[in-house]
Parts: sequence; structure tokens; C-alpha cells
Amino acid sequence: MPNAHPESRLDHARLIIESEYASPLTAQRLARRLRLPRLAFHQGFIAAFGTSPQHYLRRCRMQAAARLLSEGFDRHTVAQRVGYSAFTPFAADYRREFRGDQDRARLLDESRRSQTQRA
Repeated sequence: MPNAHPESRLDHARLIIESEYASPLTAQRLARRLRLPRLAFHQGFIAAFGTSPQHYLRRCRMQAAARLLSEGFDRHTVAQRVGYSAFTPFAADYRREFRGDQDRARLLDESRRSQTQRA
């Protein structure tokens, strides 16, 4: 990958984020992995995909979280499975991502209620 064109490296970065969203990915680590300067990577990613690498990562995590919540996983398990070490930042990101989407927002609340009922 070191001699690949920057565009193909950016596509590769997007695929890494989509497949490894539960890992502790950062723009710095991705840039290093792709052998691109961090600023060039960040600016190129925004130019290519219309969002920053971190926002794209959060969106991938939240899409996976909504899917897992709809499958019945409890919210703390979901937070860990999508790459969060603590529930509170996960819940804040989830609510921010799905503000205005009542069906997906409700999944987080229903997960809490079903967890409380089982206890």
C-alpha cells in the first residue's frame, strides 16, 4: 500500500473503518497505517467522502449499534461491541446520531427498560 495513489489509500481507509469500527481507530493511527501525513489524510478523507474520518467512524459505530439493539442486545453490551469503553459517551453519540429518528432513538430506551425488567 505505500506506493498506492492517495485516492486508493483513502478508499482503503474507509474500508478499514467499516470493517474495524470496534477497534480503537484514530485518524493518527489510520494515517500512519496508510503511510500518509495525518493532515493530508484528514483533508483528503473529507474531500473524498464529505466527512472527517472520526465522524465516519462514529456513523459506522452507530449504524452497527442500532442493528445490535434491534437484535435485542442490551445497551452496555452494544456499547462495548461497537468500540466504546464506557456507556455514557456511547449513549451521547447514539442520541446525537439518531436525533429526529424516533424509531432508532427508542431502541436505546427500550434496551434499558428490558434490562431493568430482567434484573
